[in-house]
Amino acid sequence: MNKTVHILNGDSTLCSLDQADIQGQWLVWRDVLCEGPVISEFAGDLFWEKRQDFMADFFGAKWDEFKTKCIDEFDKIKSVPQQYELVLWFEFDLFCQINMLGILHFLSRAVYKDKRVSLICVGSVEEKENLIGLGEIPPKNFNSLFENRISLNQEALSYASSVFLAFCDKDPQRITKVVQEHPKFPYLKGAIAAHFKRFPFKDSGLNEIEMAILNFVQEGASEPKHIVGNMLKWQKSTYYGFGDAQYFNYLKKLHPLYNEDFTLNEAGLKILAGESNAFGIIDRNYQLGGVNVADYEYDENKGGLIPS
Repeated sequence: MNKTVHILNGDSTLCSLDQADIQGQWLVWRDVLCEGPVISEFAGDLFWEKRQDFMADFFGAKWDEFKTKCIDEFDKIKSVPQQYELVLWFEFDLFCQINMLGILHFLSRAVYKDKRVSLICVGSVEEKENLIGLGEIPPKNFNSLFENRISLNQEALSYASSVFLAFCDKDPQRITKVVQEHPKFPYLKGAIAAHFKRFPFKDSGLNEIEMAILNFVQEGASEPKHIVGNMLKWQKSTYYGFGDAQYFNYLKKLHPLYNEDFTLNEAGLKILAGESNAFGIIDRNYQLGGVNVADYEYDENKGGLIPS
C-alpha cells in the first residue's frame, strides 16, 4: 500500500499527476489566502468563517460549495496516518506561496512533529527566461520532480510558520523582519515583495496591478476580457500568479477612473500623467492578510510599506 498523500495547489495539477501515474492519495487546496483577511488561528472555526465570508463576497462562492471544496478537503489532512508522507506541490508565485505557508504553519504544530513532510516547488528552469508553473511542465517530467522533492525538517516548518504568522499580523513591518533567504523556500522573498506592491504606491495612489490595468486601458483594451487577458500575459514576468477572477475584481475597483466604454475619464488620465493621485478615489477598506490596506502605502525607494 502506498503511504503518500499529495497536497496539490489546484485541480489542474491533479490532471498532470494522473497522466504522470504517480502513486498516492490526492488532496487539493482551493482557498486563496493571498486575498482577503487571514488570521493566525489557521483552520479553526473563526478562520473558516472569515474565509467563507470573504470568498462569498470576492468570488461569489456559496457556503456549501466552500465547505465541500475547501474546508472538508483540508480536514482530510487531520486523518492522514502519522506514518504517511505528505508531499506538497506548489509554485513560485504569491498565490501559491501564501497557501503553502498556511499549510506548513498548520503542520508545524507539535502534534505533527514526527510526520514526514516534503515540498515540490517549481519556478526557475535553466532554459526559461521567466519563472514557470507546474502547468508549463510536461507530465512526463513529474516523476523527476517527485524523486527530487525536498524534505522539510522542523526548522523549515518553524520558519514557514513564523512567516505565515507575520503575514497575519496587522503590522506589515513584522513580515519584513522575518522574511529572509532560505534554501528550502527560494521564492518566498520575491513573493512577499510582490505582496507589498499590492498596496497603493506613495506617489500615484495605485498599486502595481492597478497601474498595469490602466495602462492597458489607455492603450486601447476596451473590453474586460481583453484587459484581463492582457493582465494574465503581463503577470508572467511577475510573482503574482493570479487567476482571471482576481483581475476582474481589480478592474471593478478601478471603475471611478474609466468611462462605461472603458476609456479613461479625466481622473484616470491625470493619474497616469502624474498630475494627480488615486488617494480618496479608490476604496482601500479591505484586508490583505492581517493588514488594513488603507493604513499603508508602498514606498518604491525603500521597497517596503510605510504608514499612510
